[in-house]
Formats: sequence, structure tokens, C-alpha cells
Amino acid sequence: MVSLFFVFLLVFYRWLKRYLQRNDITESFPYVYPFDKNALNGRETVQIELPRSSAVRIEILSDGGEVVDLTFEGELQKGTHVQGFDCSILEPGSYELKITFSNQVTTRTFSVDR
Repeated sequence: MVSLFFVFLLVFYRWLKRYLQRNDITESFPYVYPFDKNALNGRETVQIELPRSSAVRIEILSDGGEVVDLTFEGELQKGTHVQGFDCSILEPGSYELKITFSNQVTTRTFSVDR
């Protein structure tokens, strides 16, 4: 019974290896560091680590998905970057920080308190 299990694992490993090679799931994603606190106010920063140079767009979206503020749009080099944004212009409530990198989108939810 144990040997049958190892045969299954070997077959599964080979299948998975071929599947990943065929579908090329090796695209690297940007990493967005978590915020220091849940409720934000005033001038805040977001820290992003990019796996390669690319065009980046950082937006703040309302609950309804509307763009409230375009925080940054431009080309950034590979590495870690810190971008600031102003929460004092936002009404109290829940928002989403949307970061577009190449064709990938990463989001972080945050709230604004007064």
C-alpha cells in the first residue's frame, strides 16, 4: 500500500511539472507591504517592491469603485519604492488602494477616520 502511494506521488509530480512548464506560471508579482495601522488619516505612505521595471499606476477607489484620487502614474525601476498619498482629502469611510503593474492589479483595503 505504501509503495502504491509513492507511485501516485511520482506520477502526480511529473504531471504537475509538465503542467507548470506548459502554462508558464512564472510571472512575478509586485509585493505591497501592509499598512502599519488599519485606520488611516493625514499623509500616509505605501511601500511597494517591484520584481522588474514597469509602468505603475496607484489609485484610491471608493466603495462604489469610482476613482477618488490618482496617487501616482509613471515608470518605476525594479526594487522597493515608497509613495505617499493624502488621506485628509478623503471623507471618513472604507477605500481601496489599487496598484496596477504591467497587466496585474493588486489591491489593499483601508479605512479613513477623523
